Amino acid sequence: MDKQVSISVGIVVASPRSGKRRRARNWQASAAVVGDSGVGPGRLLKRDGETDYYFAGSADLRLTANDIESYRANLTQEKPRLYCILAPRQDTNSPPLLHLVTADPEEAENYQAAAPGQFEEVAMPSALADLISIFIDSHTEDEDDSLVASHQRDGVTLH
Repeated sequence: MDKQVSISVGIVVASPRSGKRRRARNWQASAAVVGDSGVGPGRLLKRDGETDYYFAGSADLRLTANDIESYRANLTQEKPRLYCILAPRQDTNSPPLLHLVTADPEEAENYQAAAPGQFEEVAMPSALADLISIFIDSHTEDEDDSLVASHQRDGVTLH
């Protein structure tokens, strides 16, 4: 199994509509989608009551075998999270663009320290949690197999 896997993840941002055009809008990550949506960054997706929802873009969520314990810790939370950095545009009325996304809470802490005003959390879709679980399970088996293989080479049999 590959030691690294990339999954395309898109982020939707929301902003309350303001009656005043000159006022800077507040943007917040509101949802994540798995896969390539084919929607361009900055596109209005829907208007719901007083809130506009825009697509901030897609980024590759990179899963690495070295970070399995962090992914596992994230998935054991009541509500697993994705962490992202949104790059604001010069025109604050335009939605920010997705810069990066991670499922690793430890990596997210580093990003939050580096870009506190641009860091966001969003609920992880259950389909993505399932894919991450499969990644974890496949690498856990690899580690167990290599442990068995190394002991067998030494003439030790595991029961």
